[in-house]
Amino acid sequence: MPDIITNHQQKIVLFLGHFSKEKGVLRLIDIWKKVQEEAKFREWNLVFVGDRVLKEAMQDKINKLNLNDTIIIKGFTNDVEKEYLGASIYVMGSYQEGFGMVLIESASYALPSVAFDIAGLSDIIENDKSGFLIEDENLKDYADKLQALMR
Repeated sequence: MPDIITNHQQKIVLFLGHFSKEKGVLRLIDIWKKVQEEAKFREWNLVFVGDRVLKEAMQDKINKLNLNDTIIIKGFTNDVEKEYLGASIYVMGSYQEGFGMVLIESASYALPSVAFDIAGLSDIIENDKSGFLIEDENLKDYADKLQALMR
């Protein structure tokens, strides 16, 4: 258990994990595009921390959608505490999860989370209290709830 919690004044939304199809990293980029449609959210950054097969595809999509100014891709790190403490919100885009350990980790640093309501995550996120659970594939509602937390 961490001794400190995050400073919620930071304008950082964090994803930490494998850059793979099942983790939904590409749809998180699509969601971020929707978030960025409102100018007041352009001072925020979405930070991806991790590595794996979709790193190039992610960068290609970021370039195509002109999101280079607000999305940062970092490599793998062993210092996950630094990443959690550097963020205000945690996002998960997974299509499926065995167990959302990263949601428990992020909650221990007092980060609210947004995730799709897939098997098991409702045992971790209490909807509208510790974060938001979004109907799977509803990117607009996901973006809306993320903006609510950012406000």
